Amino acid sequence: MATPANVPVSLSRGSINTDEFSKASYFRNVRLVNEYSTPSRDRFLCALCGDRLTWVYILTTEPDPQYTTSREIPCTWLWLHRAHPATTVGRAKRLGANQAVAVAVSGSTVEFAGSEFLKERGVGTNLMLVHEDKPSGRAIIQTTPDGENAIFLFPGTNHASYPVDSPALRPYHTHLLLQNEILLSDTVETLNAAHQMGTVSIFNPSPMLSPEELRLFPWEKLSILVVNQGEASTLLDALGKQNDKLTDSEGRAILDALVALPVLSGLSGIVVTLGGSGAVASFLTPSGRETIQLPAAKVKVIDTTGAGDTFLGYLCGSLMRISGKTWELSELREALKRSIVAAGLSTERPGAMSSIPSNLEVESQLSAYHG
Repeated sequence: MATPANVPVSLSRGSINTDEFSKASYFRNVRLVNEYSTPSRDRFLCALCGDRLTWVYILTTEPDPQYTTSREIPCTWLWLHRAHPATTVGRAKRLGANQAVAVAVSGSTVEFAGSEFLKERGVGTNLMLVHEDKPSGRAIIQTTPDGENAIFLFPGTNHASYPVDSPALRPYHTHLLLQNEILLSDTVETLNAAHQMGTVSIFNPSPMLSPEELRLFPWEKLSILVVNQGEASTLLDALGKQNDKLTDSEGRAILDALVALPVLSGLSGIVVTLGGSGAVASFLTPSGRETIQLPAAKVKVIDTTGAGDTFLGYLCGSLMRISGKTWELSELREALKRSIVAAGLSTERPGAMSSIPSNLEVESQLSAYHG
């Protein structure tokens, strides 16, 4: 695919669920599906994923050992979960971001893959790959009445590698968004290629890597790391710098500990999301390393599922919006602010893809956010 010169183009790798989509019947064989023309706008996001069937249960109690728990409300949602950040950028159309999805999809569920759903939200499907003989991955989400959730994952097509002779990362990609629901070897391979191309890379290690995988990960090839508090704690444990005095509420201390790690100290950015406490970030700017800490948006939480992906998608889209090769503190602060507001809005409605707020919704709430 050819693109105009200097057009930012982002590739996102994670997994993709297939439940909240309009039916589409374009795909029946193992093949690449080319439906997206040369982007005409000045931003583009591409997601490489694998599809996943998802079951969501709202629980009234937390299960104990040797105890069978009934569910209050069973929900079956098929959603392109790790295409969620790609769709987020699509929803945030005024960010000036083009985006497409490169996804490995099971032939058994491809009719739900939502090509039209994605395209309606500004997401192309030129890199979609269909596996007729492979099953979808599986995810079970437990959601408590207060909106918190726990997710259990079982691999399927989300662990199908992309063809060697047709790699997902292309020369026109300027940004790479990585999430850990595809094979780790594919993640590392794509990151190495991005580093060689000079592509800005953003990594959210979710699900978290094992301690050994964290120690072997090529952090020096990464541009930006995005983690929540639990993921940050696991990183510090694995890389030898955990401090027993750090608590969940000490977001700035957790961030400082991450920045102090030799393997992470050279990253252009580290972002720690703090749930109901907002987010804290450290970025390299022309003036040196700067720290930004912002509170959460004031919202009535219904379902936190997908809030992290919404944050990540808006952050990626906002960074793509920044022109030039350097980031000013004011631009980074605005990007973080927009991401926090978007994530907050997503928790006020159930679901993942369906909970993503549009850019107009985010814009309307920015003035009310005091960060």
